[in-house]
Amino acid sequence: MYNPHTFRRTDLPVDVRQSLIKEVLLDERRRRSQSPPFSCGSNQRNRRRGYSTYSRTFFVILEAQRWRAGNTELRACLGRSSRENSRTQHAKLESGALLRVEWRGKPVWVLRRSQVMLDRIEDSKYDLRDPDSNDSDQPPYAKNEFRAIKPDVLVLVANCTHLGCVPTDRFEVAPADLGPNWVGGFFCPCHGSKFDLSGRVFAGVPAPTNLTVPQYRFVDDNLIIVGENSGEAG
Repeated sequence: MYNPHTFRRTDLPVDVRQSLIKEVLLDERRRRSQSPPFSCGSNQRNRRRGYSTYSRTFFVILEAQRWRAGNTELRACLGRSSRENSRTQHAKLESGALLRVEWRGKPVWVLRRSQVMLDRIEDSKYDLRDPDSNDSDQPPYAKNEFRAIKPDVLVLVANCTHLGCVPTDRFEVAPADLGPNWVGGFFCPCHGSKFDLSGRVFAGVPAPTNLTVPQYRFVDDNLIIVGENSGEAG
């Protein structure tokens, strides 16, 4: 039987509530098919029954829709909260290792650059479109050669600034497909954009700007929070 308290419960999954709605509607349909034909003597009784039927059905559907909308809103709210900031333990990263995390629905890289990688950054600056990051997106404290607070830890949004594809990490030197002058970086195979080990874009490729550096800060030597500004000066 119909119980309004059942449909007010917000702990029921959508599929359970929908199945209950179907049962109520089927039960009502069966009951109406077995009811006697309309007669003048039963006019008032049938009107009350009809009102009860339609109001009950409307109430059930309305309550289910409210629950479904509320559940979606709750999930969205929880999603925003959980992805607003991303805490990353970078201390466990070995030198030269790349960690992939998610922040606000975007892929983010945390790269622990080795000293060899840092030395290669100097070698690539002559072929770059925006070597000083004047036309690119990064916090003031990351507007430097390494585009980082600490030279060895690079944090980047892993979306190519051309059409948003996710580039691949290509840290090897002079591979056959990238040429003898390649000293390591990131390559977008979709349209051929190339970025150095600081995420700076090379000249002559489709991507217009360097890879984005998001806001981030160090909680301590072991923990980074992506999505919160650092107090470091630029």
